[in-house]
Amino acid sequence: SGAAQMTISPAENSSAASAQASAPRTVITAGRFDAKFAATPDGSSRLTSVHGAPDAKIVNSAPGLPDRVSTSQTLDAAFFPQGGISSIIQQGSVAYTDGQPPSKRTQAWADKALYTPADLILVLTGGPRVAEGSMVTTAKTIRINRATDDAFADGDVKSTYSELTEQPNGALLASASPIHVTSATMTAHNSPAVALYQGNARLWQDANLVEAPSIQFDRDRRFLVAQGTARQAVSTVLVQAKL
Repeated sequence: SGAAQMTISPAENSSAASAQASAPRTVITAGRFDAKFAATPDGSSRLTSVHGAPDAKIVNSAPGLPDRVSTSQTLDAAFFPQGGISSIIQQGSVAYTDGQPPSKRTQAWADKALYTPADLILVLTGGPRVAEGSMVTTAKTIRINRATDDAFADGDVKSTYSELTEQPNGALLASASPIHVTSATMTAHNSPAVALYQGNARLWQDANLVEAPSIQFDRDRRFLVAQGTARQAVSTVLVQAKL
């Protein structure tokens, strides 16, 4: 207790000290850690799990990049038999941010998050919600790659793109009204800001509507590609305002 902290660093057998200095590092903190140990065949003991509370926090740091931070009320870390953390579960008011400027920032919220240091994936469940710039997405499950900020949503996906600027010379999706998209799954990239919606995808703004098996949407260019199949064609409803 008292400034409790765990650090996940690169393996000691890295080829060079310079590689170690440039490698990402993860620091885990909480008000208190309660550790559990188990006996080993040689008669000693090993660390099996750690419970941290309150004010749990995971910080991923990499040279030249803002810290990626997730906070929660509690966290539970499980350890491999050979050492090292296999997974971390955060629970209670989970919040994540990548520290980027507001227009490019990725943030997320959920009741529960599972983080695996091996692949830097954060799996959010329990009312998960992710915001990337002006896009907000909800789903049953959302996965975030803490290295790239790519997001993967699954189950009852719904995205809303807001803070849009009217494009007087534009056609479809040219108004300042929010753009909504629903689908079974979504894969979103932060750079470039492109999201792929698959499984009964449906995109609409005001009365304009596009339905297709998959829709790829570029939020910066406000450009979409709808892809049909032999069983399901692309369907559109486009409304032109009277002059």
